[in-house]
Amino acid sequence: MAHVIVQVKLSRGERQVKKLLMKPSIAISVAILCSVLWGSAFPVLKVSYDELQMSADDVVAKMVFAGLRFLLAGC
Repeated sequence: MAHVIVQVKLSRGERQVKKLLMKPSIAISVAILCSVLWGSAFPVLKVSYDELQMSADDVVAKMVFAGLRFLLAGC
């Protein structure tokens, strides 16, 4: 089976980002930031449910809230 190597030409900005992310300190910082954001999602949701006075069995309100979050995330 032959292996095919495809080279993709990166734009100037993409090369700069790649060069930045190759630095260990930057890569570790980005990984820590992503971990903090990922870990804070559940507590923020619980606080949001309390602030918006959603009951535990109000599935429709939670679905609407989830839809709004995904809509905002796509912007």
